[in-house]
Amino acid sequence: MAIIKRHKNSISGLSADLLALQAADSAEITARLAGDAVARDAVAAEAIARIAGDDASAAALNAHVVGPFSAAKDLLALVNGDATVPGSFRKAIADLVGGAPVALDTLVEIANYINANPAAGIAAAITAQIEAAKASITGTATVLMDTFGEVEAAVNSEIAARAAAETAMVASLKAYADHAAAAGCGVPVTDTPVVSGDHIVLERPSKNGINGILNFATVRYVDSSGVAFDAPVRMDEADLSGRQLLVSVDVPGEWHGKRVQVQYLA
Repeated sequence: MAIIKRHKNSISGLSADLLALQAADSAEITARLAGDAVARDAVAAEAIARIAGDDASAAALNAHVVGPFSAAKDLLALVNGDATVPGSFRKAIADLVGGAPVALDTLVEIANYINANPAAGIAAAITAQIEAAKASITGTATVLMDTFGEVEAAVNSEIAARAAAETAMVASLKAYADHAAAAGCGVPVTDTPVVSGDHIVLERPSKNGINGILNFATVRYVDSSGVAFDAPVRMDEADLSGRQLLVSVDVPGEWHGKRVQVQYLA
C-alpha cells in the first residue's frame, strides 16, 4: 500500500481517502495484469516462430545430409557385397582368381609355390618364355646392340657423326668456292629472272660471255603443269655489262613476263 501523506489536523474524511487509494491500487493491478498478458502472448508467439524456424532448418539440413549419406551407404553395401554381387570387391577377387584353389589364389601363394617347387619346372618355363620373347625381339642383334638403349645410343652417335660430316663438307665447299672466286675461276650460279620482251638480266656478269652459260647456253621455263621448256640464249651485243641476254623463242615476246631459270659461271 502506498504511503499516505496527511495534510489534515484530524481524521475527518479518512474513509474517503482510503477508498480512493484502494480504487487507484485496483486500477494499477488491472493495468499490470493486462500488460503481463500481452507480454506472455508476445513471448508465446516468438517461441512458436522460433520453433517453426528451427524445424525448417533441421528439415533442410536433413535433406542435404541424408541424400549423400544414403547414396554412400548404398555404395558401401554394394562394394561390401558377396562374391555374386557385380561391383563388389569379393566379386572382383572371385573373377580374378577364377577357379584357382584356395592355396593358390593369391600372388604370394603362387610365388611361394614356384620357389618351393623348382622340380616342377615352372620357373624354368617362365624364364624360357622370357628368353624366347627377347630373342624374337632382338633377332640376330649382337650383344652390344640387343637393347633399346644400346640401339638409341648408336643411332644418336651416327646422327651426330653425319651432322659433323655435313658441316665439314659445307665448310669445304665454301672454302673451294671462295678460292675459285679469288683465283678468277668461274663459280656456278643459278638465277631466276623474269623475261622482259625477249631480254633477261643476270645478277652478275657471265664469265667468258655466252660460253659461260651452262646447259648448252639455254634457259628453262616450267609451266604450271610442271612441263619444262628450254630456249637458247645469246649475249646482247648492245650491252657492255655482260649481264643481258636475248632469249630466242618461236614468236617475239612469247615468254614475256615468265620467270625462267638460267645457270652460268660468274
